[in-house]
Amino acid sequence: MADSTELPDSGRSLFVTSIYSLYEDGSEPRGSGFAALLDRLVFLCSEWKGPGVVFCSGRHRDVVEERLPAAVQVVAWELEDTKVDEIYRAVPGLPSRRCEVKDSKAYMTLMCAKPEMLARARALRPTFDRYVWVDAGIRKILPADDAVARRVLAAAWTRVQALGGECSDRILMPGCWPGRVHGDCAYFTERVFWRFCGGFVVVPAGLVDVFEAATLSGCRRVVEATGKSTWEVNVWALVEGDLPVRWYHADHDPSIFDFPCA
Repeated sequence: MADSTELPDSGRSLFVTSIYSLYEDGSEPRGSGFAALLDRLVFLCSEWKGPGVVFCSGRHRDVVEERLPAAVQVVAWELEDTKVDEIYRAVPGLPSRRCEVKDSKAYMTLMCAKPEMLARARALRPTFDRYVWVDAGIRKILPADDAVARRVLAAAWTRVQALGGECSDRILMPGCWPGRVHGDCAYFTERVFWRFCGGFVVVPAGLVDVFEAATLSGCRRVVEATGKSTWEVNVWALVEGDLPVRWYHADHDPSIFDFPCA
């Protein structure tokens, strides 16, 4: 990893992601362990070489940093120190219709902390036009053939960096379900809603704080109404009306990167 003085200081887009070990007792879903996720992150960064920011636990910082390109800044930040963890920490409940192994309290916290991490990245690297969330494990939704997957990632990164003034007043958010979802907080809690895909979001610099605030507000509303934590995509569906969103149709496949450029 290069010294921080060598990191790109500005540009059109900074990508942001995170990698945490959520299943310390070996109970992780198949293929979801830390080592497998790190391999997927390395694959992503083989084409998205930076500039970028990756958040992880302090105990994993060195092993993550040594495998990533120099333009990717690795930042130690414990999940327990996030605002989302403060909201979810004392909440006893989880959605009834969930994967009991994967969808743990820590997982819900990590998912809902994405906008907070975008905001932290902007505070660290404030001169970029856009802050782009991409899941560290995005490789798993791409074609199995590595060469094809690399081409998909390379084309997506080229398009991200080519974004100019268009959509500067909207958050680009891919999703599976057309049409806004309406209901009370309880309705948004018990099962996952795919109004948004969750793994990729493009946020103009001026809307990063708005995105974070709306997400935190949605988490609090769900907790106060239900005593449960829930997925970030559900929270975003709940607060969609409070956000300047440009939704586009996609699925958990390469179409997630087919965002409009105008």
